[in-house]
Amino acid sequence: MTGHLLLSSKRATHTVFRILKDRSVEPVKLFEPVLHLDGGNKVQNVLARSAVTTVNQGSESKLLVAASEERNVKLWSISDGGNQISNLTMSDVVMDVCGLSFNHRKYFAFLSDKKVNMYEMLMR
Repeated sequence: MTGHLLLSSKRATHTVFRILKDRSVEPVKLFEPVLHLDGGNKVQNVLARSAVTTVNQGSESKLLVAASEERNVKLWSISDGGNQISNLTMSDVVMDVCGLSFNHRKYFAFLSDKKVNMYEMLMR
């Protein structure tokens, strides 16, 4: 769990919010916006579930967002100010994006109606 919330829209925009733990301040705020990512203004036919996850890079931890826009999956590094770090083209429309951990390695899984593509997250 990253302590963040990702809100995506059919217009390929994505907003990352930090979940606030201190609720003693009035008025109570549950979230605060961290970054707004604009993937474009094209309306998508399918709204896919996006993912926010962390990847450890040495002693540093990076917060990443993976968001599907039809047949493209864009990856952004929130820790680096929202820089887009990759744009993957898929053969099918991606409906779900999920971050996974297995044997101390991190992966993104991209689900279409026909298959699952998995990519290991390697940070430089």
